[in-house]
Amino acid sequence: MAELVRAILRIFDPPAGKANTPGRERATVMPTFNPTDLSITKAATWAYQPAAGATTAARGSFTGAQPKSMSLRLFFDAGDNRESTVQHQVDMLLSCCVPTQASAAEHIGQPPWVRLEWGKDQTTRFNARMLSLQARLTRFAKDGTPLRAECMVTVEEVGGEVPGQNPTSGSPAAHQSHQLVEGENLALLAYRMYGDPTLWRVLARINEISDPLRLVPGTVLELPADIRDVSSWAG
Repeated sequence: MAELVRAILRIFDPPAGKANTPGRERATVMPTFNPTDLSITKAATWAYQPAAGATTAARGSFTGAQPKSMSLRLFFDAGDNRESTVQHQVDMLLSCCVPTQASAAEHIGQPPWVRLEWGKDQTTRFNARMLSLQARLTRFAKDGTPLRAECMVTVEEVGGEVPGQNPTSGSPAAHQSHQLVEGENLALLAYRMYGDPTLWRVLARINEISDPLRLVPGTVLELPADIRDVSSWAG
């Protein structure tokens, strides 16, 4: 049987100034169970100028596209594990609704950016800001430690074009940094990012890794954002 692909919500530092690419990866949130459903909303804006006495509706003029928004539930369950990370995961989600210390110090005041990554799904993979988070804690240890949580998350797409993604621009395609967590390896990352676990060799070459079996949690890897970038290393 094929290995179950886990959904991951990545949290990034906001960019400096008005840049459209996120900063370094701050953390990853991996729910215990994959979402069973999610909803995505995309709207267009139209302007109408009905003429006086007209018997038909005005044709309307397109005035712009609204950013995508996405809502989903994230479930966390530590069972009877005394070393529960449920509270830490919820706190990381809550931190996405307040400015980072670095941005506040620069008088910009931007919260972290987020991006949902789930295997081959590209529809949900976009840079976004957290609009709202509702966390419901439903089970606790004897000392009050949360053992189970259900989080309703709503995010909104960050607008603007990402530099370097235009194939005719001649600019190098974007990369992102990823910090390995327990249970991850190059093959799993290659499948999540590009849908092809055999590209682990390419990732090893890009990151100058001679022995992938000795990778430890906390290792920071560079991952090309575009599969075409990865293919260029495969030769």
